[in-house]
Amino acid sequence: MGLPDRDRDSVEFGYDLDLLKQLVSEQHVAAAIITPEVNFFPRAYHRELQKVVREHGALLILDEVMTGFRYAHGGYHTAVGLSPDLITLTKGLANSRQRHGAFRSGRQSGRA
Repeated sequence: MGLPDRDRDSVEFGYDLDLLKQLVSEQHVAAAIITPEVNFFPRAYHRELQKVVREHGALLILDEVMTGFRYAHGGYHTAVGLSPDLITLTKGLANSRQRHGAFRSGRQSGRA
């Protein structure tokens, strides 16, 4: 059920929780990767998605590049009480609002 011209092991559930429930009950799902669509889905949707994923032993991965630090201090997941296994925050770390060192150069870590 893979996507054409993509990884044959990935499956698109289109944010449909009923389809996700069907998929995780019929096959092994390693992770659900979502972008929190805060303008389209209520907070309860994301909490239910996390519950479904966790009940079946899969990881929850949130792409918070758009929501990240813009939505709330600590990210959207913090504001709605989610505990994702992995979060992407690339743009949030790079903008001037947050001063976090995410990477070190070889020289700073002693490998000049």
